Amino acid sequence: QNNPSTCFIALISTYIDKSFLKYFKEIIELNETKQKVVNKIINLINNSDESSSQAESFDLSNRETDVLVCVAKGMTNKDISDMLNISVHTVITHRKNIVKKTGIKSVSGLTVYALLNNLVEESEIYEN
Repeated sequence: QNNPSTCFIALISTYIDKSFLKYFKEIIELNETKQKVVNKIINLINNSDESSSQAESFDLSNRETDVLVCVAKGMTNKDISDMLNISVHTVITHRKNIVKKTGIKSVSGLTVYALLNNLVEESEIYEN
């Protein structure tokens, strides 16, 4: 988080839990061809160059991520404040920061964002 231009690549040889892989920008398996590995690294470098100026504005803090996960799970501000032991006002501030950083204003949009970024599993989302 202190250096958004740093890219972490996972080199895996066996099954790894998806929740762990979310911390990596790219995943390379040992059985992939040389060309595929080279292409992944080149794409990563190109995408990193394009987004390096925007990276800081889209990185959510750990607490913002916690709040986002709770929102995606269908929790109210009060439920979130009780669970994370913070005030409702702080929850609202985190939610405002999440909206600023992601540009997503609706709960459904934030839920999709959390799903796409592997912050929550589909089974964790409650229907209201």
